[in-house]
Amino acid sequence: MTRFSQTFDDILAIMVEEGDVVPNHEVLVAWIARYPAFTDELTDYFAALAFQLEEDSDIPHLDAEHFANLAVSEAMNLLHARDSVQKVEQPVRLSRLVERAGLSEEDVAHKVGITLDIFLKLDRCRIDPIGGIPRLLVETLAATVQGSIRQVWAALSLPRVASSRSGLLRSHKRAEVRAETWEEAVQGSSLSEQEKARWLRATREGTGPP
Repeated sequence: MTRFSQTFDDILAIMVEEGDVVPNHEVLVAWIARYPAFTDELTDYFAALAFQLEEDSDIPHLDAEHFANLAVSEAMNLLHARDSVQKVEQPVRLSRLVERAGLSEEDVAHKVGITLDIFLKLDRCRIDPIGGIPRLLVETLAATVQGSIRQVWAALSLPRVASSRSGLLRSHKRAEVRAETWEEAVQGSSLSEQEKARWLRATREGTGPP
């Protein structure tokens, strides 16, 4: 299975099968080394799990003895673990680029001229194929988040996110990943008919990574 066909649910399933879910820095670094495309998801998951463990040491699938002396500072260190394992910048989600720019997802969607629902589908890489996404959209997104066009295309090429991170903390079942074409996402959105026509016309001006 390639990195592009895997979802974060698949990684969690492997993690549970191997029984290697101890929320400490060494284990996190090892999992990031195996699946660098999921650096953000793994870091957030381990940090959230560590915080949750502080509140409840009786999580069913974990051995509480491993975590008897776990402190909140450990979880905070996990949040910054990517700084010690990444020598070069890895692709990040579109939402992370938005966060870096000091904007909200709603702001970016409004500035770009799409709905928040479409933005979230782009962020979760649920628009497929990527070759059908208008270059005009990517150029506008890059300018809005003050990033590069390459960064945006890389964000849109990451593995699909099947479910929310909070949900993944409570369930390790594999979720169905549903993808849409750009046309389906636009047509099914709450955009005005004029805006829908605009974004559908944009595909004629060029689509997909250059």
